[in-house]
Amino acid sequence: MNALEGSTQYLGRVIAEKTGADVFRIVPIKAYPTDYSAHTAQAKMEQGENARPAIQDNFGDLSQYDTIFLGYPIWWGDLPMPVYTFLESHDLSGKKIILFGTYGSSGLGDTVEHVRSIEKGADVETKAYGTAAGDVGSAKDKVLSWLSELGY
Repeated sequence: MNALEGSTQYLGRVIAEKTGADVFRIVPIKAYPTDYSAHTAQAKMEQGENARPAIQDNFGDLSQYDTIFLGYPIWWGDLPMPVYTFLESHDLSGKKIILFGTYGSSGLGDTVEHVRSIEKGADVETKAYGTAAGDVGSAKDKVLSWLSELGY
């Protein structure tokens, strides 16, 4: 993991290197503040308002993919609001969705069920991978083992 790479981004890179997957980032049009306190305040406000912040939709034609690995940090036990924007903006019916995430202390919460409720026509893998953000640096072997269990 390098100093400019976030925890979830690192896990995504490990997964992409192992599976040969293309990588896309869910990026809000209006960037979050770089100051941690301001960032978390904005994120908490969005969550309280059940907001759907606009995202840069540069994902192209997702119909070419059979499987989508979807990674996210956990925000107060839930998906980040931009991830809801992504899921509600793309019909992933017929695809396998494999989830992975990072968290402070809450685990992945009910995020598997939340994704399943939005993407009703998709096969959402129940065996999601999650790790505490502080443990990401030592998670590579665990991620590779999880991928192996999933057949990758």
